Amino acid sequence: MQIIVKKKDPAIILSIHGHFNAGDAPEFERIFNQHLDAGERRFVLNMAELTLINSAGLCSILATAKKIKERDGNLVVCALQGEALKVFEISGFTALFSLYPTEAAALKQV
Repeated sequence: MQIIVKKKDPAIILSIHGHFNAGDAPEFERIFNQHLDAGERRFVLNMAELTLINSAGLCSILATAKKIKERDGNLVVCALQGEALKVFEISGFTALFSLYPTEAAALKQV
């Protein structure tokens, strides 16, 4: 997995590329914690290039979302598609997160 981070007002955008599994969770959480500790509170998780996610990846996203919410922040998800979208749907995550078709749409709502 590769994570590309960029700042685009009003949020930090994290673009996930490739497979998101147990081995990737610590790095994912470290990056989010770094930005939370720096005072950032609005995040967009762009999953346009996410090819697959397993339960460990889902748990990592859920744990991160909880931390963000505890700090009065917001995390939205965009561009989820294919197998990754199916995993989100089957696991019930589509009911837990605000999903947007594009990064631009997500930035308007974060």
